[in-house]
Order: sequence, then C-alpha cells, then structure tokens
Amino acid sequence: MIWRWTIKRIRRIDYDSPRCKAFLTLFVAVILTFAIYREAIDLPFFFDDMIHLRWLDWHSLSSLWTTAEAYIYYRPLTFLVWKISHIMWRHYDSFVLHLVNMALHALNGALVSYLAYRLFDGERRLLYALAAASLFVTYPFSYQSVPSVGSLSKPLLAFLVLSCGSLYCEARRRGSRFLLFCSTVLALLAPFAHENGVLAGALLIVMESLGLIRKNLGYTSRLPSLYSISALGFSVVWSTIGFPIIWSMLRKSRSPVRLTSLESLWQKGVYFLQGLVLPAAPLAKVLTRIFSLDDFAATALVALSTLALLFVFFRQTKRIFLLFFSVGWFVASVLPAWLFLKWNYVINGPRLLYLASVGNALLWAGALSAVWSSRLFRRLGPVLAGIVLLILLWHNVAFIRYRMELYVLGADLLSQVTETAKASVADESLLYVNIPAWLAPKESTYALGHEGVTFIPSYVGVKDFVYVNSGLERKTYAVRFANVQKHWRDYVGCYGPRVGWEDLDKAIRKANVAYVTEYLPARLRLAEAGALETKNGKLDKEDALAVFDDRMALIKGSFEHQDHELTVTLWWSCLDEIEGDYTAFVHVYDSEGHLVAQRDGYPLLGLFPF
Repeated sequence: MIWRWTIKRIRRIDYDSPRCKAFLTLFVAVILTFAIYREAIDLPFFFDDMIHLRWLDWHSLSSLWTTAEAYIYYRPLTFLVWKISHIMWRHYDSFVLHLVNMALHALNGALVSYLAYRLFDGERRLLYALAAASLFVTYPFSYQSVPSVGSLSKPLLAFLVLSCGSLYCEARRRGSRFLLFCSTVLALLAPFAHENGVLAGALLIVMESLGLIRKNLGYTSRLPSLYSISALGFSVVWSTIGFPIIWSMLRKSRSPVRLTSLESLWQKGVYFLQGLVLPAAPLAKVLTRIFSLDDFAATALVALSTLALLFVFFRQTKRIFLLFFSVGWFVASVLPAWLFLKWNYVINGPRLLYLASVGNALLWAGALSAVWSSRLFRRLGPVLAGIVLLILLWHNVAFIRYRMELYVLGADLLSQVTETAKASVADESLLYVNIPAWLAPKESTYALGHEGVTFIPSYVGVKDFVYVNSGLERKTYAVRFANVQKHWRDYVGCYGPRVGWEDLDKAIRKANVAYVTEYLPARLRLAEAGALETKNGKLDKEDALAVFDDRMALIKGSFEHQDHELTVTLWWSCLDEIEGDYTAFVHVYDSEGHLVAQRDGYPLLGLFPF
C-alpha cells in the first residue's frame, strides 16, 4: 500500500512547476556538496581560524560593528556568525561552523542555478541551470573556501550577492515591493561580510539593465518606476560611497591600499585567467613540456585561445550575451584582488576565486548548452554535451577529493597534537618536531598556483592551534629538523624554525617531553620521542641493566604491545663524556630466531645523540 501511494504521489508531481525545479536544483547542490566535502565536518579549526577566533575572544557582539582594531579586515557580519555560535554552544564548535560553510555552499549552488535559469532564454533551461549549479559546486579552487571556517566570508558574500540579485530579479518580475525591499537590505549587508560586497550595487544595475533590454526574461513589473529606481540608487550609493566612508573611519591595523607593480599585475592577471578557463587550463602544462614555454606564457596562451574559441562559438550559436555576462561577472569579482593584493598572497589564495567561480560555471554551462542544441552537431549534440559535462565533473571532483584526503591526513596528526596538549599539565613545556604546516601533492594539475592545503600558517603558533581546538593554554613549541624528515607520498611542509643539532639540543633540554612526526605509508603519526631527566647523585653501575664501554648505562626498559605494534621504552644514562658516534638498537626475533622487526638510531627517536 505504501509503495502504491508513493508511486501515485510521484506521478502527480508537476515537474514543470517552479517549486519542483527549485527543489531539484537544491537537491543536486546539497548532494554534490556533502558528497565531495563530507570529511570537512570532522575537521578541527586550522589555517586562519586561529586568528579570527582569537580576535573574537577580545570583543563583544556590539564592538564587532564599531572597531577592527588590531585587525586588517572589517567583516562584522562574518564575525557575528562565529560569535553567535559561541554564545549558543558556550564554545566554538568546529562541527557546527563547518556545517555552516557547507550549507552556504549548497545554497549558493542552488542560487547559481536560479540565476542561470533566468539568464538563459533557450530550450532546456532547467538542464542549463543544473549544469551551472553542478559546475559551481565542484569548482576545483573552492577546496580552500568550503573546508576552512576562517574562509566563511567568501561563501557568505556569495550567498548575499546571489540572493540580492535573485530577489531583485523576482521583485521586478512579480512587481513585489517586499522582495525589492529584501533585495535592497541584502545589498546593504553584503559589504559587512566582505569588502567585495560593494559589487552588489553593480549587480543590481546589471539585472535592471537586463530587464529593460531583454524583455523575454519575463520582466513584467508593475512597480512604480520611482520606487524601484530609488531602491536601486540607494543600494548603489551605499556600496560606492556609504560603506567605503565607514570602512575608512574605523580603527584597524594599517594595511595601506596600493596598486601593485606591472609585473605583479601580469602575474595575477594570468593566474585569474587560468581560473576562468579552468577546464582547459591543464593544457598549459602540456605546452610547457612540448615547447619549453614558461608557466605564465603557456597559461596566457591557453586562456586567450580558449576565450577566442568561446567567443566564436557563442557568437555562432547566438549566445554571445551569456559569454559577456559570465566573463563580466568573473572580472568584476577578481578586480579588487587583481589591483591591490600582492602576488604571493594571490598564489596561495585560490579562495579568492570563490565568487568569481559563478562566472566560470555560467560560462561553461552555456558552452555545453550551446553544444546540446547546436545544429553543427545535430543528434550527437546532447550525447556530446553529456559526455563533456561528466568529464568536467569527474575532473573537478577528483581534484577536490584528493585535497580532502590531504585535509584528513593533516587533521589526524594535528588532532593528536591537541590530545597530547590536553593530557599535559599547565606548567609542562611541550616540543613538537616536524608537525605539518601544509601538505601538497607532488604532481600539480595546473601550471600556476599552489594546490596544497595549509594547516598552520607561519603567522600563527602551535599554541594558538591548541587553544582554539581545546580551550586550554599550553606551553607548546615547534621546530623543523631535517635529519629525521623522510620522503613521503606527498610534500610535507613542517612548521617552526629550522634548527640544527645545537638548537635542537637546547629545545629538548627546555621541554618536559618531545614529540616527533613519523611517516607511515598511508598516514602521518605523532610519536612520543621522550625527554631528558635530571637526577641528583651518582648512578651505581650495579643497578643498571647493562653498561657499555663504561660510558653509557641502560637503566631500565619497558614495552607495550597494542594494535600489532610493540612500543619499547628505554632509559639511558651517560656515565662519562661520550667520544664517537653511538646508536641504540632494538631487534625483535621470533621463536625460531628470525629477525622480524627492528628500530635503530639515536635516542629520542633520532633527536638526541649520546
């Protein structure tokens, strides 16, 4: 009976209704988002999270709107989300805040589909909208924005701008003053989430222009012209004059806005072009190998050639409007970063392309829709468009999934850092050797940009990481020591100053316990290396388990067998100054006398020679 009732309900669904289409696009966006980024929910706080959340500890809800002292950015709406979550849960809950990022990403995908549906005036509008939503959700360089809580400003800004444009479109189409009011409010709020929110006013101008020029978009407004023009003008004036005045008057860390050099503009321009033509961008690496071109020349050649081909194709299929709108959206979104940010910041910040990825999705979904209905391909058009879309989605998903795997690997080890810090007492000093600051694949996909994942940037400390993830203040230090680093399946960038034997000796003597990163075949692991103990009085050799060369004594030993591993702990004592290079070894033999396992090296897992 239940089965028959379900079948009847499904048959009664009006698949052409706006509600059904909206639900379908939202369903696709949600499924794709959580399928691709599902591990992000369990990630700890990392990257810029430590800076943002520590700064919030010093400020109240009201002060978020009145000051940005000791901070570069003024983004009170973004900070408000974090502060409210802290008030509700009494702490910063990483699960909740990661879920917020993922939910916004899925909602943005649905809004992109709506925007695509309204822009597209040909057949199969729903297919174009679904393709645009899918390409947006799986945009490769969003891998940095969605899993990082500190990057909330990017998806929040996109949500406000897309919602603002969508509501304005619906307001003019339905003649609704309420929707027009809501659109205006969102335009006012957008700059408080991110500085690029000033683009919301420009978007409203574009949407209004489209309504006047393209009557076939369904703009049948009965709104009084004065009312709509007033709302539009107010939004534009606020974005271009009102908010910049407020921003300039606030107290914040000095970060003078300056135009970058011509060389930097060239580098950033080519990098952003790569983001626009992303499906074709990997071809640049092929050109660098075949013709020995540098990365910038090869990327520029691929990008400009791709745009030229797209221009010819869109013009031939009479969809040149989609090309101009998509490219215009992309350029407007990256323009502030292109003009003012430094090249080193841009190359490490693919999250800067989050809002611009809307233009990328609309562009390539438009190309696929043109292939679908083009007379050039006739009956093969739908098949060809479907195959290309699947290839693009497969490539995008594979790129993101590999980065999510890196996130999990690094987060697993750093969670062990948090646990060891929580298990210690407040007065203990903890030393961490070679914990990962970032991970990156050994083979890059694109010619430009850093494609790895960052956990602890150089401008924050391990102490901040431990505090944000545990709520505890601990004395933690981290160093890089090359002698115990090993080649691994991916590149591992270690956190802390690089030290030699002498500096490492000083660090170990100050610490109560030292930990070191071990490189296992499939993961990284934090191992307790040990510590130095100072004992008064002279050691009686008769109490030692063994004495070597009258210089070194093995005081005692213990072992623990767990999870197919045997952990052996040895206590050594130096009886006299050591001359020569000695190492300790532990060998395990089976009942027949065969060597089955061994560990050789200096004490403290290689950190402290005799």
